[in-house]
Amino acid sequence: MLIKNLFIILFILSPFFSLSIQAEKKVQYVMVSFDGSKNLNMWENILENADRFNAKFTFFVSGVYFLSQENSHIYTPPGLAPGTSHIGFGGTN
Repeated sequence: MLIKNLFIILFILSPFFSLSIQAEKKVQYVMVSFDGSKNLNMWENILENADRFNAKFTFFVSGVYFLSQENSHIYTPPGLAPGTSHIGFGGTN
């Protein structure tokens, strides 16, 4: 009964004082997916923001982005002709 009365008193008086309860800080994970990872401006923007917010990223880059257009014949996709890619190749650099 004493504990119940104590809680009632604390509830009534709570607007007049602040109880400091520190919540445990949990790690937050956010998954983001996007296309166009061969765009250098996008990489620079992501890495700049990673530094700014102390964020960590894991990148998965399609292997065809490591092939220049002139070497695209090396790649043979499933069900398509050699040198074909729906997402393109790495360009000329």
